Amino acid sequence: MKQGEERAALEALVENVIGAAYEVSNVLGAGFVEKVYERALLQELRLRGVPAATQTPFSVEYKGKPVGVYTADLVVQARSGSRKVPSWRCAHRETPAGPRRESESQ
Repeated sequence: MKQGEERAALEALVENVIGAAYEVSNVLGAGFVEKVYERALLQELRLRGVPAATQTPFSVEYKGKPVGVYTADLVVQARSGSRKVPSWRCAHRETPAGPRRESESQ
């Protein structure tokens, strides 16, 4: 697949995933626990023919050493065929909340 075609396919996938999220939000509305929305989004993605999985674990390494496991709420398959994704990056990372040390506030 050429780079332009690959970009167009990725943009179409992103648009499809965002559309699925809006559809779930519009149909269910507010007030349910996260797991309900997760399951509904997975169902909507499947209805749209988008391969996805929930609660997918990924090994986390720090400087080449394993330090834990991160479980993604939802993973959407963005690539197909024999091409492999060399690594995964989180689209959203949360910083652990906690008290700041004096050395951090200076």
